[in-house]
Amino acid sequence: MKRQKYTPQLCAPYYSDTRQSGAVLHRYLDDQFLTRFANQAQANQLSQDSHKWIDEDRFVDKSNPCLRLPVHRTFYIICCEACCNAPGQPALDPSRIESAGFVIRQQVEGKNFRWMLRDGLDKGWEITQNPGIDEPDEYRYLLHKGYVEARSPEPAYSGEMTYPLSPTLVQDSVSKPARSHNLLYGFVPLGGQSYPSISEIDKPSLNEVMNQLIWPVGIYQRSNWVENNSQHSGHLIQHGRFEQAGAELVLLLFERFHIFDADNNVENAELIVLLQNIFTYRGGSSGGHDADNYSKSFNLYHYLLSSKQRFNDWISAYHSFDSDLSQANNAERLDSDLQLFITEDQASDLRLLLARRSLGVIELALSDLPEPRYQRDGLYYAKVFLRYVDEKGCAKIIWGPSSIPFRVAAPFDPQASRPQLIQMPGLDDLKRGLANGAVLRAPKSLSDVVERIKPDLGDPGERPANNRGDGGWMYIFSIPIITVVAMILLMVMVNLLNFVFRWIPWVIQRIPIPK
Repeated sequence: MKRQKYTPQLCAPYYSDTRQSGAVLHRYLDDQFLTRFANQAQANQLSQDSHKWIDEDRFVDKSNPCLRLPVHRTFYIICCEACCNAPGQPALDPSRIESAGFVIRQQVEGKNFRWMLRDGLDKGWEITQNPGIDEPDEYRYLLHKGYVEARSPEPAYSGEMTYPLSPTLVQDSVSKPARSHNLLYGFVPLGGQSYPSISEIDKPSLNEVMNQLIWPVGIYQRSNWVENNSQHSGHLIQHGRFEQAGAELVLLLFERFHIFDADNNVENAELIVLLQNIFTYRGGSSGGHDADNYSKSFNLYHYLLSSKQRFNDWISAYHSFDSDLSQANNAERLDSDLQLFITEDQASDLRLLLARRSLGVIELALSDLPEPRYQRDGLYYAKVFLRYVDEKGCAKIIWGPSSIPFRVAAPFDPQASRPQLIQMPGLDDLKRGLANGAVLRAPKSLSDVVERIKPDLGDPGERPANNRGDGGWMYIFSIPIITVVAMILLMVMVNLLNFVFRWIPWVIQRIPIPK
């Protein structure tokens, strides 16, 4: 008679209680947590593990516990039980487990978000698009459905981020007769971050960027284009004095786009071509606002390049006078006969190119900012799963219970931090032995500065020209000295700032050491 194979199922571990009725989270305060958990499991002591932390660690809100980070020297293990869907729920044979793991999901207004990867790269939180698909691994799902052929090596992982669970068989000596249980457990990682792609960046629109600059370089205070002898909307430099739009244009070109930096030539190529088609003019004050009354001179790009230092001096004056255009013009005036005109078409092209280039700078800056995986105000939970092969040889996946909802502490959350004991040296330790600790290797340029501050820091006396110190020096500091100096400086700074912030009661506690 063929022995029937019951389907596996995941449930709460046998020792769980009402406090954690699903997958159970265990907290450990030392880095030997895996060994401790394994020993507790084999000794049938997991039920004695204290769960007081679930009530104690509620410093974000009172409804859900807050999990600390490894930087707080706190670690968590998740555990569930694998059994057979049969009378008595016997332990599942570990050989039937193809793989097991868990995912961590975020709850936002009743919706579940998953941490997704594309080709092995973190993409961030995404809302569940197809709840009917159980398999978190996209390649594995398509392979089992027959939509793709097996590849060797397998492609880079795409799908929901998963973490492994390991099986261990334990005996429950409390029950009579004793029963075996197959526990699945794994470390809960609470770090990580992702670099968002350009398409995911919440960047401003072209119009929003244009609205940051004054007309006609931007669209702020936009008006009708006027171009005659008495008024010219595109007269950006008049007799060596900047108009506001001209000043903003020069500031963008020099400070944001670094127009003359060879590393930015590709990004600035379109702007450079446009600037080469805009010309400066020369002429006295009798010419008014009509470009035809002046003689055409260099193109704007050439003039900016040849007079780069003068423009840099003007920009420095502009900033030193707190962006006061009139004072900057008086302090660093350009040639009194210099004129700069742009036509209406050139102004339109300039607005577009400046806005596009500004968006490129914004995208580059934002794409370099990693997105933390867990936010302090986010609500998360872990959910376990198991893969196995049924009697027909088909790959299956089942999902088990979720953990209790939890939040994740911020790295510098004062309530999540744990005391760290640092043994300070005695005064006698400061003079024992030579300096033998932190080594700072300084190149010659930095060494020369240090030597001028403290000339006898190195070898006393004159050094020959071929002294190896000409290539720089290595400075070796005593660790006890560094520790004492750091503590003294910290106390000095805290006491100085205490006059303003009155924070001494929250910063320092003194506890006597018993003899």
